[in-house]
Amino acid sequence: HLSQAQLNEDGSYWGILDITLNKQVKTYWRTPGEAGLPPRFDWTGSVNLADVSLSWPVPIRFEDGGGHSIGYENSLTLPILFKPVDPRKAITIDLTLDYAVCDRLCLPMHERLRAVFDPNKGVSQAQQIALQKALLRVPKKQSLDSADTPAVVRVISEGEMVRIDTRSETTLAISDVFVEGPDGWVFSSPLPVSPAIDGKHSFLVRVLERPQRGDSLANLTLAVTVVAPNAASETVLTL
Repeated sequence: HLSQAQLNEDGSYWGILDITLNKQVKTYWRTPGEAGLPPRFDWTGSVNLADVSLSWPVPIRFEDGGGHSIGYENSLTLPILFKPVDPRKAITIDLTLDYAVCDRLCLPMHERLRAVFDPNKGVSQAQQIALQKALLRVPKKQSLDSADTPAVVRVISEGEMVRIDTRSETTLAISDVFVEGPDGWVFSSPLPVSPAIDGKHSFLVRVLERPQRGDSLANLTLAVTVVAPNAASETVLTL
């Protein structure tokens, strides 16, 4: 289900895409890990739509028979920012969505969703509350070595591994680290280097797949999402 949740002062809209799943059924994050299919969004049929930006909530990691996948279980509420070509006119949204849902077996899903976001249309308080709750689950975008926590302090390559140094509040240990690279790069679950000391914690992730044999980590752009209880951050950097 796709619905309008908020009209912003600049004429853009926040919308919410809701995917409700059966219990213990999962779907995948934008980067699905070693297994799984990332969702694909096609907005081609939309009218008066200039730009779309998805704000992904913090995912969870699933262990799948010796490997891992990354995604969501039970439900996914995805905040989406829509920018119109002409803010005075409504946006007609025509979304073709392909995604996978998995229990014991994975099934491909194909949906076509249509909605009209109108500057003269009001939204319910319930929708606004749902939007704010969903946005709270989106990792904060931070620079390297940010004063805010959890933070990515340093990222360096060590052979076929990437070392990630993090900092968090001493009472809120880092629970997971997700590393994303360009298409074709897949990284392992994080391996703690040592126990956390004074909120500082280091992890190693291994390269599991790369676009071509011999492709180097040098100058690779990564997005690193660090997760602590009730907080998360995302840092984009170049090795």
